[in-house]
Amino acid sequence: MLLWLGAAALALVGIWLAFVAVWLTRPIRQLEAAATCISAGDLDVKIDVRTDDEIGRTAQAFIGMRSYLQETAQAAGRIAGGDLTADIEARSDRDVLRHAFATMTGQLRGVVGQITEAAQTAAQEEMGASCRSLTHTATELQRLVAQFRTVTPGDYT
Repeated sequence: MLLWLGAAALALVGIWLAFVAVWLTRPIRQLEAAATCISAGDLDVKIDVRTDDEIGRTAQAFIGMRSYLQETAQAAGRIAGGDLTADIEARSDRDVLRHAFATMTGQLRGVVGQITEAAQTAAQEEMGASCRSLTHTATELQRLVAQFRTVTPGDYT
């Protein structure tokens, strides 16, 4: 009888340990799967871990990281679409990704400004050249009309 009680107790401990193992590993496996997806660029991964222990706090950190990357990716998409007004603010002094995006956006704004300025200068120069050409043509036309008048006198009004 004692043997049966010992075996039953051992079976209960085994079942309890199996339950604890599943309870502990399920959220860790979910975090591992989320990390794998995020590292492959999939930012739409679902993280559903609801514990108040270290695993739950780690899951909350993953959710924060995912949100940060989603916001950064959205801003990058706006910049790629030509919206250089998109401001990406760094979350800290050590935020290398957003600092790089801010630098890139600033440099792109500068390049676009230089191109705009060069285009305006070229347009003004082209207008100046066109005006000079028109003035030259008008002067030449006046000369020809005057020359024509001397060759064939008459009323030209």
